[in-house]
Amino acid sequence: YFFSDGQKHDPVDEFDKKWMRESIVRMSELFLDNNELELNDFSEADLLHDVWPFLYRAFKNKEVRASLGERTSGAVALARNEHRGLEAREKRSRKAIGAKLDIVFKIGYNEHGSCEVGKDDVTVADDKYLDDDLIKLPKTLRDMLVLLVQKNPRKINNLLTVGFLVMGLCMELVIMDVPVGQHIARITKTARFEFPSSIETMTIDFLPFLEITWKGKQAMKMVHKTMNDRKRKITELVVDSSDIVPSLAYSFYHKSA
Repeated sequence: YFFSDGQKHDPVDEFDKKWMRESIVRMSELFLDNNELELNDFSEADLLHDVWPFLYRAFKNKEVRASLGERTSGAVALARNEHRGLEAREKRSRKAIGAKLDIVFKIGYNEHGSCEVGKDDVTVADDKYLDDDLIKLPKTLRDMLVLLVQKNPRKINNLLTVGFLVMGLCMELVIMDVPVGQHIARITKTARFEFPSSIETMTIDFLPFLEITWKGKQAMKMVHKTMNDRKRKITELVVDSSDIVPSLAYSFYHKSA
């Protein structure tokens, strides 16, 4: 604690070092009064701001912006409203809103990732884990990836979106990409890392969190650079459907009444 607290780093040129130092200090402060971490009566907001603040503070230098507080995803909203249009015989369905996410990561107006936070430590068989990890987060990341691909279809196999899944004291990094072809997306994950629950495991358990958070941020920056490496669009009218580059499809959603 005292060693980390005594380090000084330039807040601009050495932002990542400053972030790591502050993260270690804040984590150490959780154990100043007790050698064991007590999370009784912690809400999801308490977890995010007391235990996991390093996750969103890694994005404080504005390269990638972290928007907190049940944010709606524009990508998911577009996916849910993909089939809306001018009505002919049937009444137009109401516009659906995007999924509410605990954190949305953006560079400019482009969504590059999201974070889901749950307050309970759950197993891989629990409903909360199945819904957020196997359904909500992957579908959200795919819809975000669709919009990135639309910006630069030729780079589809070099683009990806990044997700963080937090369940109680556990976190894992999730990546969505299209490794080959143009239609099938792949989801890959790290192992589930557990937050140090006692002062004895601080050094071995906390560093992996800093590593996967930093790697996730670097991946977003790399993808944004790749997405912008494109040719200007042709201004001629498209008359042949074969000239249209196939695009990655949105996730499936139940049609609202």
